[in-house]
Amino acid sequence: MLQYTDDIQLFNAFLRGEEFAIRQVYDLHAKPLCFFAQRITGDQQQAEDAVSDSFIKLLKQREQFQNLSNVKRFFYLATKNTCLDELKQKNRHVLAHQQIRFLASNAEYADTAFNEEMLRAEVVNAIRLEIDQLPDRTREVINLLFVEQLTTDQIADKLGVSVQTVRNQKSRGLEQVKSRLLKKNLLQAILYLAILFPSDWSA
Repeated sequence: MLQYTDDIQLFNAFLRGEEFAIRQVYDLHAKPLCFFAQRITGDQQQAEDAVSDSFIKLLKQREQFQNLSNVKRFFYLATKNTCLDELKQKNRHVLAHQQIRFLASNAEYADTAFNEEMLRAEVVNAIRLEIDQLPDRTREVINLLFVEQLTTDQIADKLGVSVQTVRNQKSRGLEQVKSRLLKKNLLQAILYLAILFPSDWSA
């Protein structure tokens, strides 16, 4: 598939409705947006549906955008609004209402919260991309740790291995992820991991 390496070329091709450009814009944002949406809905399928619906809205209005940054922000805002509308319609559990208040209580706070959640989604996606490059067993351990948020003991029990084996894989995996993030100068992602796993994070 053709890949546009220049943002201006990609944006212009997207405005023209070129299929490759539309696919590239979607691929740039889909994974972090699904994480972002799942943080609101608590449901993976609902999150994926919200992202798909929002991208359709984006395409219908693409001629209104001035650059890729505008496209990205609209995509996130449309996804957020789609998720919140769905939660309101279904009158979901207490967590849903807490998320609605968190993201839509007042204009200034909501905008700050939205920006923070958008950044979190981008950071988590960057980390997940590096986790995907790990060797099979190490990747499995880190995914259980980072994505499913299991403890070391829970991972050992689930995989049928010793706690020490999990600790070794965890240490090795986090170090490899850190190294890859450093090479790409993704300091915010490194900080995010360091906050999550302070006892496993060497300087």
